Amino acid sequence: MALVSVVVATASSLPLATAWAEVDVAQLRTVVRLLKTLVATGTIGMLLTSAVLAPPDAIPGLRQARLRRAALILGIGWCVLSLAELLALAAAVSPSALVPAAVMLATETAAGAALAVQAAAALVAAAAGTMPGRAGPALGLAAATAALAAVAGGGHFASHGHSDLGPVAVFAHVAAATAWAGGLLGILTTVPGATRPGGILARFGRLATGCAITVGASGLVLALMAVDPTRLFGSGYGVLLVLKTFAFAVLVAVARAARRAIAARGSDADAPSRWTGRSGAWVTALVETAVMAATFALAVALSQTAPAPPEAVPLTADPLSDPPTALTMLGTLAPSGVGLAVAAALAVPYIRGVRALRRRGDAWPAGRVVSFLGGVALLLAVTCTGVGAYANVLFSMHMLQHMTLNMIVPVLLVLGAPITLALRALPMDGRQRLLRMLRARPSRVLAHPAVVAAVFVGSLYLLYFTPLFPALMSHPWGHAVMLLHFLASGFLFFWMVLGVDPDPHRPAGPARIPLIVVGVLGHTLFAVVLVFGTNVIGADWFDAIRPEWQVSRLDDQRLGGAIAWALGEFAMVGVLVFVIARWFQAAERADRARARVRRGASAEEHRG
Repeated sequence: MALVSVVVATASSLPLATAWAEVDVAQLRTVVRLLKTLVATGTIGMLLTSAVLAPPDAIPGLRQARLRRAALILGIGWCVLSLAELLALAAAVSPSALVPAAVMLATETAAGAALAVQAAAALVAAAAGTMPGRAGPALGLAAATAALAAVAGGGHFASHGHSDLGPVAVFAHVAAATAWAGGLLGILTTVPGATRPGGILARFGRLATGCAITVGASGLVLALMAVDPTRLFGSGYGVLLVLKTFAFAVLVAVARAARRAIAARGSDADAPSRWTGRSGAWVTALVETAVMAATFALAVALSQTAPAPPEAVPLTADPLSDPPTALTMLGTLAPSGVGLAVAAALAVPYIRGVRALRRRGDAWPAGRVVSFLGGVALLLAVTCTGVGAYANVLFSMHMLQHMTLNMIVPVLLVLGAPITLALRALPMDGRQRLLRMLRARPSRVLAHPAVVAAVFVGSLYLLYFTPLFPALMSHPWGHAVMLLHFLASGFLFFWMVLGVDPDPHRPAGPARIPLIVVGVLGHTLFAVVLVFGTNVIGADWFDAIRPEWQVSRLDDQRLGGAIAWALGEFAMVGVLVFVIARWFQAAERADRARARVRRGASAEEHRG
């Protein structure tokens, strides 16, 4: 905090404010952004290493303390550099009044607010990293991720039609690259003195592979959104993009060589002496770091260069020029970054878990696979087609998307029994961590029936009958938060109600029926208010983006209420039938078990 105060106080002094007028603000901002990128990478690397890559039993306690101290210092530097970038923006507005201009930018512009939020989140990450145990670095890592997300919604991809693909792709690109580089920095500083370097390197290898795939995929999406491939060398942006792509290819090749060098050590991987001095793997890791630094420099230069947008790119096609029909709703590709990211995060681990079981010779019901992947496909259908695009401008389509994500998709996901699959497919240490998470007090509180019902039903009224709805709709990340909340709250509710996965704290079948009744009544009342109400929800937002073909807002809201009513009743009745059927099946199994016990007792008496 003292350093932050010094920066603000110094910036407000007259000599420095006068000097701003003689500085090339654009070049200064580029330098500040490069330094901020390096410091942010170091912060996340130290937190990631402490929380994930290097558990306390893998490195000495003194080295753990150094990691956290480094995270604290780097996090404060990240905060200061974020404020410095904000001041550089202010210098372009009013060189003689930096602090008032910075305050104005932070409160009235998206770019200024993003930098202010990033500075605050970086400070939280620095402070949280000093907390004892692994929870502190984990919390700091979450805050650092939020700091990255704060600025991902700006730049060249802040708005492409009504899609959130640009901001989400930017965030995925930056977060994966930062985690990869930060993790590499973390192992370079911890492996030489680690007691179990093999485990650290194996975890980093898996992390680097996932990050490389994410960086490559998100980079391809962003390139297609920014540059026409047929005119790639017609602009400075295109040339920088080609150079960055080449550097990334070299980086992947070097990283692959490093992974092979690690694998070649085999059982010797846990010998600390194998990773000090001039060993081949150590030199390869240093080369990987140098290539990554060059790639980061090109990335910063690319972010400061304005692209020449192509006239028409399929990824940014906008179906909203025509009113919604079955063809435009389901036959139009309108990719959503949130939809694609969530679908990948759900489908990839599930498929890997099923494959792990089958390699082991264990069976997994095909019906569960079909149910889970069907839920993922339905999620994509309402987020990455015309339905998702129209949901931004029509309340009825928004409600169709909401109810599908909240009532239909979670049921299919829960019937896939993902927790059971994870408990069977994970190795022993992963299984134990998952069980500890499920048995922890926060999990028990979150899975309490009263909390589940309050989140599932109460959030409807809190969202739609307060100013929160238009505020979230007006920002890409706000809309993403809504979609994630719909899916998560629905999954939690139906996970509790359906009882497919094991949970020692879940009520018995008959006790879950009142929870279903509460859900039915809450959603029915909500739908009735929409159908018969006279106040338009989110009127300011929908009026601001009204297309020429738009129907009456009140009529569209009533249609949305009817959709919510129909889908809600359909889902809840099906769930109620499922729960009652399983209740009777369990009772029949119990009766048969008691009958077998009685027959066994009678046979014993007869023989006696």
